[in-house]
Amino acid sequence: MKPKNKTIMMIEEIATKLNIDEETKHEAIQIYSKHLSQIITKGRRAKDIATACLYIATRKTKTPIPHEKFYEISPDGMFTKIVKLANKELKIQIKAVEPESYIRALTKQLNLSTDIEEEAINIIQQVRKTSQYKLAGRNPRILAGAALYLACKNKNALMTKKKISETLQITDTALRKVINILKQVKQQ
Repeated sequence: MKPKNKTIMMIEEIATKLNIDEETKHEAIQIYSKHLSQIITKGRRAKDIATACLYIATRKTKTPIPHEKFYEISPDGMFTKIVKLANKELKIQIKAVEPESYIRALTKQLNLSTDIEEEAINIIQQVRKTSQYKLAGRNPRILAGAALYLACKNKNALMTKKKISETLQITDTALRKVINILKQVKQQ
């Protein structure tokens, strides 16, 4: 039996550190094995390649891991150069994680009901239909937190802005600002 490649072992280690599910970890290993191992590995650290593979995999599987978590693994940001090369060489399309994915994850973290989750997703969808430009360029974690807060209010569930902002690692001010924007758009 062939020993595991250093980069694959690094993917497994980082995936464990970031609590990434098996499906996404397997996708990252596939990305490395099928695409990146032959093209863009020369002269690059295994840690940066592994981080890039996991970043691409989380975007492909719509796993809500904030961009900042990857910078904690690779503080110099070298993984982003590998991601850009992968986009260019392999034409791998990476989409941003939608607020709905963060809503699902946050609902589980905060032990909220599926009714609240569905309400928060409906809020995002309503705002998207009525005023797409209000959402453009907004951090999806903050949008998810704001929608979840409003859903909790609509369903008379006790949830504080502080609890949501701490869980999402965002500021209270940013959350409050987006809550106000969502309220304004819903009233239109």
